[in-house]
Amino acid sequence: RIADTLASVGRVMPNGCTGWIISNGAHLTAGHCVNVNQVLQFNIPPSECDGTVQHPPPLDQFPIAYTDSFNDGFGAIGDDWAVFEAGPNDENERPIDRQRAFLRTSRDADPPVIRITGCGVDNTPRGCSNGRNSDNQTLQTNAGNYLGESISNPSDVFLEYTTDTNGGNSGSPILAEDAELRDHYALGIHTNAGCSPPNRGNTGTGFEHDNLEAAIQRYPLVVSWPEYAGVVYTDADPAHPNLADGTVHRPFTSVADAVNAVPSGATRVISIVAGEYPASAGNTFVAGLDGRVMVLDAPVGPVVIGN
Repeated sequence: RIADTLASVGRVMPNGCTGWIISNGAHLTAGHCVNVNQVLQFNIPPSECDGTVQHPPPLDQFPIAYTDSFNDGFGAIGDDWAVFEAGPNDENERPIDRQRAFLRTSRDADPPVIRITGCGVDNTPRGCSNGRNSDNQTLQTNAGNYLGESISNPSDVFLEYTTDTNGGNSGSPILAEDAELRDHYALGIHTNAGCSPPNRGNTGTGFEHDNLEAAIQRYPLVVSWPEYAGVVYTDADPAHPNLADGTVHRPFTSVADAVNAVPSGATRVISIVAGEYPASAGNTFVAGLDGRVMVLDAPVGPVVIGN
């Protein structure tokens, strides 16, 4: 592993896992990492030479609040995940306000190579007390071969790959490394280290997992708009535009498509990923037609529509 600066990925403390921001404003980690009185930290400083972790300033630390998670025991392969809300720092900033970075998600990518970026423990080379070193539980990355997806049932989906991971990498994004996806799409959540593929290599929970997908899909509603019946997603730069259906992993490419997908008389949140949505791409619409009630939400940054 080598040092990395991916701004969307941080450290979950005090248990020392990894957490990250996604395109609807939610945060992801492994289910076995979830506990009480935790914080999500970004801009992590080097550890002491013996591996003792150091903490970033208070403004880079965010209390973990609402959590929607599941795992059926520590190391549950294929059914280990958490979707959570991170509260504001002392200046009332959310992680996305501070970091201005997020990762998109995909349930359809099949890259030859993946990358794990997270906060794993490190003792190579040995530190000053012949143990862990200054890279311990800081942000590091490593790429390796993607071995594929295994689906036992709709809520037991694991991905396998060969990368350098260790304790503390739990919760890391499994990033697509190929040129098409440009290294900023995640396929799932890393949960287990391992050295004996197939079936016992490095593994994580894939986004094909129905319960995980549902938890991500409903995230804004349980926090901000519980009175709304659902969320329709749109992104000007999706991973797979030809598969667009308005779900979080397959968002529409235009705001107009998202609005038109809201049934007559329905209440919906339209979640719009940061970016530009020009009128030339069909992003003109009249809201409120046919009794539709909608909140237009831009959870991860500025949105320009119809320029």
